[in-house]
Amino acid sequence: MAYRCRRNYTNRVPTTWQEMQEEKVKELTEFYIPERILYRDEHINNIREVFTRFKKHGTAKNLLIQGFSGTGKTVCINKILTEQENSFIYISGAQQVTANQVLRSIVDLNFSTRERLLSEAIRKFRKSPTIIIIDEINKLKRVEEVRWLFNDLNTLYRETGCPIILITNKRNVLGLADHDAVRTLFFRILEFKPYNALEIRGIIQDRIDLVNKKYDAGISLPEHFLPLVAAISIKEAEGSARLGLFLTNDCVLAEEFSEEHVRKVIKELNSGEWVEFIRNMPSIEKQFLKLILELASKDRIIPIASLVKLGGDYPPQRVSQIVNALQGYGLIERIKSKIDKRIVNVKFVSDDIAEKIDKIMELES
Repeated sequence: MAYRCRRNYTNRVPTTWQEMQEEKVKELTEFYIPERILYRDEHINNIREVFTRFKKHGTAKNLLIQGFSGTGKTVCINKILTEQENSFIYISGAQQVTANQVLRSIVDLNFSTRERLLSEAIRKFRKSPTIIIIDEINKLKRVEEVRWLFNDLNTLYRETGCPIILITNKRNVLGLADHDAVRTLFFRILEFKPYNALEIRGIIQDRIDLVNKKYDAGISLPEHFLPLVAAISIKEAEGSARLGLFLTNDCVLAEEFSEEHVRKVIKELNSGEWVEFIRNMPSIEKQFLKLILELASKDRIIPIASLVKLGGDYPPQRVSQIVNALQGYGLIERIKSKIDKRIVNVKFVSDDIAEKIDKIMELES
């Protein structure tokens, strides 16, 4: 059985389809917002409820949206924001990498001190309340910046009552905040769990059907392709629909759906993304990753107490916060000792991840 992207070369191919091929097929990327986002109806309703309650009552619960990359967080929040008028402020933690920069963006002023920025924010939002959305807070450059931001948001919320929506790829991000901030902000947690294989296949097929209908593209996928891409998306990226769409988009434009081509694309992608990820990691997190690698060469399971003892002058609480960050990245996991439940250990989530990090660390040094 032959598989190919059917093009009608005897008739004129639609100009829009030709233009789409020059870069990417927009509908097969994470940036496209479909009319209906599959498998995320409940999540969308929970997010939309914040805006509905705020408009109706002037107040709403704070929301922490968390989940791995590619689980639909961005596309869901973007869909809801397109429905809203001027009832929110949206800040990206990827562009504003310190607590001060986030505050400056919220207030749209450039005072030098956090105290002045915070007082201006309070004055502004008492007069004109709004919903504050901060995306990718995990990309703030240091753990301390996340803690300071939580403290600032704590003060801002107490003084103005403005609802706050935080979005993060990390788990346990609340573990980086002071107890008082967590208790006051009282976030409702909305978890975006990884897609399963059937869901990834459904999302890709839905987008393919959309492209075929919209552009008369005639894309035909081989029977092996969707199961292959779904399996790779789960193994390589914790059930990321983003990765599945990326691979599909590449194969559609190349008109090559073989397993060999898919493996080649994922290998090139992994190499570049992992190197960039480790390079951009805060130095203190790199330091503890190296320490875990050194200990893991002797024993795959490392007690947190050993990290405290060998990790320098950092107090146990600080070491625990660093472990939280590394766990949030999906690199390591906590496990309790089978012999003594009071002892908590850490280990890499897989030997494959440990090997990748080890190789990159060698290149870095």
